[in-house]
Amino acid sequence: MLRLLSYAILLASLTACVQAAPPRKLPQAPEVLIPLNARLSGRLENKTVQLSLTANEPITESQWTAIEGLPIQRLNLKGPGINDVAMARLKNVRVESLVLEHAAITEGGAAHLKEMTYLKNLSLIHTKLPPSAASTLAFHPSLESFSDDEKLGAEGMDQIATIPNLKRVRLAHGAANDNSVSALAKHPAIESLFLWPSGTYGLTNAALPALGSIPRLNDLTITDSVLDFDGGLSHLIQAKSLTKLTLRDVAITEEDLAKLKAALPDLAIEHTPMSEELRKKWDLAAEKRKRARP
Repeated sequence: MLRLLSYAILLASLTACVQAAPPRKLPQAPEVLIPLNARLSGRLENKTVQLSLTANEPITESQWTAIEGLPIQRLNLKGPGINDVAMARLKNVRVESLVLEHAAITEGGAAHLKEMTYLKNLSLIHTKLPPSAASTLAFHPSLESFSDDEKLGAEGMDQIATIPNLKRVRLAHGAANDNSVSALAKHPAIESLFLWPSGTYGLTNAALPALGSIPRLNDLTITDSVLDFDGGLSHLIQAKSLTKLTLRDVAITEEDLAKLKAALPDLAIEHTPMSEELRKKWDLAAEKRKRARP
């Protein structure tokens, strides 16, 4: 009995020590990276360390050496100094998550993404790549999350849609349009989709049949759009895995919203109405598209 009590006390003591153990301290960003406004965040324990930096000029050799020596899993690169040469060096920095913001890369630089077979998350923010650059991501073996707000996503989604393990997609501005969404129809792995057509307002009821055909889609967000039930949202009845629908700044009549809720009573629906100002912008964009049709 005494031995059991001793074991219990020892176990409790060890548990307390583990719980009280302070998190491992992140290293300081190397001095050579200070001109790049380098910042380390995240935690070493769960391997979520991120390096964020801004490069207005090309990154130097000594700076690359410092970057390659850091224990990072995520890399956020911003600025025109992120060029094709930088993309060639990135294959030596084995990160799972990569953000390229306002980067000055061409199709040649983007080709190095194919070599990053360990990359799981790719986010392109105001990084203007031609749609043809999407071919470098075709059938990418490890990519699970993709985000874009430029022409790559707007016109290159046929290639992006071939990525077999793609689970999360975020399309913004011009990348969120009927054609890009239609390219994702019947994708076998997509679980989460965020569509934010701000500024272009190119998402309409025509995109909804494709959304209803994605078998594993469980979380869908649509913003800045004008939708109805019969011509669009009724297609979500076919999305058997859908559990959450967010309609943010979306114009839909109360009658159609009631139809949607009645048709999908188990679906968690969050709706924020479109403002009058936003509706005027949407109407102008719709009229412009109408005039542009042959």
